Amino acid sequence: MYRKSVRFQRLLERVLGPDMFERVEVIMNDLQNHHEDIERLPDGKVRRAITRESIFSGKVRTMTFTATQEQWHAWDEGELVQKALWHLSDSQREFILTGATQEEWDSLKEEDDE
Repeated sequence: MYRKSVRFQRLLERVLGPDMFERVEVIMNDLQNHHEDIERLPDGKVRRAITRESIFSGKVRTMTFTATQEQWHAWDEGELVQKALWHLSDSQREFILTGATQEEWDSLKEEDDE
């Protein structure tokens, strides 16, 4: 099952409505595993490229993140991203979960404020 943050779930339900939630859940499950370990660093960490399609814009982007092999393994095995990859920023973890960039989140917030 797709690992979603509470923030993401609330926003998704508000933006799409409950009827679309199940469909998006299936799509997000498909996107979850699009990643590639691209480099093992001398300190034992692994740099991984993660590709996601934004749930808001549909744009496909790739970002690179660094974590220990143990952290990646925990996340791959289903650990929540905020627990497994605790050192990443909130916006980096949201990208991993949703493909949305900080700019897209900020844009949605601005629309809400209007």
